[in-house]
Amino acid sequence: MRQAKPFALTLGVLALAALWWPLQAALRPAPDELAAWRVLAGSANDGIATLRLQLAAATGQVAAARLLGLALLERGEDAAARGWLHRAAEAGDGAAQLALGKLLYRRPADAPAAAMWLAQAVVHGQPAAAHYLGLLHKNGAPGLAADGAEAERWLRVAAEAGIPDSQFLLAQMLLPADPAQARGWLEKAAEQEHPEAAQQLAMAYQRGELGLQADPQAAARQLAEAQHALRHRPPAP
Repeated sequence: MRQAKPFALTLGVLALAALWWPLQAALRPAPDELAAWRVLAGSANDGIATLRLQLAAATGQVAAARLLGLALLERGEDAAARGWLHRAAEAGDGAAQLALGKLLYRRPADAPAAAMWLAQAVVHGQPAAAHYLGLLHKNGAPGLAADGAEAERWLRVAAEAGIPDSQFLLAQMLLPADPAQARGWLEKAAEQEHPEAAQQLAMAYQRGELGLQADPQAAARQLAEAQHALRHRPPAP
């Protein structure tokens, strides 16, 4: 009987291990599983998917915290989303830093915090964050003075990364001093079906501005492209 105790203990340990590894696998889902849960938790408001993301995030999975935050944003639960995005952003997740910066950007009082997270997002490979940094510095906010030079610098970063909204805004800032460079950015934005850029080029061809010769046919083509672009506007960064 004395020898049965170690044997029983061994069986108990094996039983716990048999339960532990499946549990660990459940708490460490694959990236495609996380992505699927994010869709269900967001658009479908699926409670089970939400719980799974919460459990994964609680074990330290940064991607799960970010995806949960994005799902909650989609559901309009901004306060809860902010907490999960902040957790992932502090862990160095660039996409979470971008999402958190954009969330804070909506409230002028949070502009300094928004600028901090957006700047970190740029460092972590999120050029869209530079677009919002450009807007913050262009317009100014409580605790963040307007600064045209900084706005132009950040918008140029985003424009060079191919973001059409940034290309269009940068063109407006460059227009008074450098019409030729402004036209170049307008052309890049128009190539990506940015309607206002195409419309401005149409007017330039009509009036012979921005270093262009007056050309009614070219103006008509640009105007047609602007009308087409209104139905295919590129998504906001």
